[in-house]
Amino acid sequence: MIKYSTHIKLLQNKIVLPLAVFIFTLLVSSCDSRPNNSYGSGEQNPTLDSVILYLRKAENQDVLKEESLRHLSEALKFTRRLNKDTVRTARLSDIRKQYRRLNEMESYRDVNAEIRVLAKELDDSLEIAKTYSNLGFYYLRKEKIDSAYNNYYLAQRMFLRMDSLFQAGKSLLTMAIIQKNAKDYMGGEASSVAAIELLKENNDLKPLTSAYTNLGLISNELGRYDKALKFHEMALEGRKREKDKGLEVSSLNNIGFAYFNNKQYDRAIAYYEQGLAYDSLFYIRTGTYARLLDNLAFAKFRSGETDELPELFLRPLYIRDSIGDKLGAVTSHIHLAEYFKSVDSAAASREQALIALEIAKPLQYHREILEALEVL
Repeated sequence: MIKYSTHIKLLQNKIVLPLAVFIFTLLVSSCDSRPNNSYGSGEQNPTLDSVILYLRKAENQDVLKEESLRHLSEALKFTRRLNKDTVRTARLSDIRKQYRRLNEMESYRDVNAEIRVLAKELDDSLEIAKTYSNLGFYYLRKEKIDSAYNNYYLAQRMFLRMDSLFQAGKSLLTMAIIQKNAKDYMGGEASSVAAIELLKENNDLKPLTSAYTNLGLISNELGRYDKALKFHEMALEGRKREKDKGLEVSSLNNIGFAYFNNKQYDRAIAYYEQGLAYDSLFYIRTGTYARLLDNLAFAKFRSGETDELPELFLRPLYIRDSIGDKLGAVTSHIHLAEYFKSVDSAAASREQALIALEIAKPLQYHREILEALEVL
């Protein structure tokens, strides 16, 4: 490749630029001995070869983000030159996926809008439904919850009309999670159950176990701790089958939290410690590690084990501050406020509650705001 690139630079001084670009793309494609590309269109032309080349470069996770973005920009430029709308739509979908991976949400939204225009021209209902789902994801990232919910709702209705049940189930699950987070527990419960019916026939366990997790969290909020444990144990079994250690630990944390809320502190502590024992958890899922550690400290506090306090509260707070976990930091400050209140350190308790309130208010963490006010 280095020899070919050097040769092209020499040719550029003697021939016109369009011919040089044409030769470059032919040379690049000749370096790949496979007759078909991994993107599956089957179309062979220099423009498409250039798109594929730049997409492959952008996908390389060993390069800097800025370099990947440059490659994506080039891929997008060549994609817009493709004559066949179906091929252009497929390549735009690949580009959209990479912008999502790189967390470039504005570019992700713009490419998604471009795909929708093409999908409407092609009367491709499935692709249109996907653009609604992807726009819902964009709004979730922007914390525009109503807009996110509305787009997922439109997506799941379109998927259902086309009997694309798995896609409809995933959209419905996201709606259920949004409802749960907005404290619409009855709506979230109904949406979760409906999502499970659509998801359970598919071999992909991840969304199904997420639906069980959502039901467990809702049951916990409603004080149905036996049901919460049942759903979280079902989720844990699914996570084990997925062989995803990070999500396994999250399920252990959820089980521990259900026991904690049922005032079975010894059992809660056992599950938190089991989660913390997972190898390299601190490095793999730092936020989960901090949450388990803080929950362990709070369970010990409630059970009367105070020997390691308040140091056991401070460790997860330091971690949460270092990774920018503001919601976690609010929880840590509230737990510290409750601890200092219990040992008659009113000034320290008030200080911690005020810090929690200061962080929570601009982020509109309503529950945490109420908890901080209650301590005050």
